[in-house]
Amino acid sequence: MGIPTGGEGPRERTRAQSSLPLAPVGYLPMPKARSYERVIEITDPDAARACFAELVYEYCQEHPAVTVDEAQTAVRVGIGYFAGYFDNATRERVERMFECEHPYFGSIAKNGPPTASEALEIGIAFGRLVRGKSDGDA
Repeated sequence: MGIPTGGEGPRERTRAQSSLPLAPVGYLPMPKARSYERVIEITDPDAARACFAELVYEYCQEHPAVTVDEAQTAVRVGIGYFAGYFDNATRERVERMFECEHPYFGSIAKNGPPTASEALEIGIAFGRLVRGKSDGDA
């Protein structure tokens, strides 16, 4: 993923900052990353819809206690997160085709790509959350 390294001003990261502790990955099992490799190459909306339906079905098979709505949420979160590992153009296309966004950076169409400092700040906040420490703790 190409992260800009300078000259960018502050951007609004409403989803990233306001929902970091509440991101759906916190309450639903994350789908297996291998499931998302196929979404990166899709450029056709019909193929994206069919792939999404398959991913939701697979998720429901792996996690029978979740509802279809919960499975759709988990799959969208997983796709958005996975797309964050690719270049900005790929991430934008995947988010548009699968109606998703990165769970911590938000939509690239709305927020643009994160700066290096924004990505670091969000990563540190998530690490602290996972370890159970507040921002003031070392």
